[in-house]
Amino acid sequence: MRVRSVIASLTVAVVLAAVVQPAFAAENLVRLNDLIAYPASRSGETVVFEGEAIGQALRQPDGHVFVNVLDDGTAVGVYMTDQQSSGIIGYGGYKQIGTIVRVSGELNVACAQHGGDFDVHAAGVSVIEQPTARETEPLGLRLMLAPIALALGIGQFFLYRRLRSHRHLF
Repeated sequence: MRVRSVIASLTVAVVLAAVVQPAFAAENLVRLNDLIAYPASRSGETVVFEGEAIGQALRQPDGHVFVNVLDDGTAVGVYMTDQQSSGIIGYGGYKQIGTIVRVSGELNVACAQHGGDFDVHAAGVSVIEQPTARETEPLGLRLMLAPIALALGIGQFFLYRRLRSHRHLF
């Protein structure tokens, strides 16, 4: 009987740990919009956020790189080591969604090391999702409508000129 109660207690503990831990981890994540909106109150704090690596890695002479990370339309420069950036294999652009990363690091509203820039010095970088192709809408309909719109525009121009020459009618 005692063994069953121990097994039941362990089962409940494992289930609770599996459910509560991800919820707790999600609460620690901040949105980049929130960091931008209230920067002074968060300067010097350790922040954790997720986003898409975009553009390209900007190599620094000291063996570090700057990677721009985008989240909900807001991007921030993240200063990290080459080793931390090694998992980022693709950067977002027009044709692809870049590597999704989780960054933890110190928020600097006016970083003295980088000329007063707003940045995050990464303490840890982990890859959440690898790059994927971006879905783009087909241009077929737009290409078909473009000559029609051009013809209508030219027609309106000539109609305007003709009516303008007959001012006495208006």
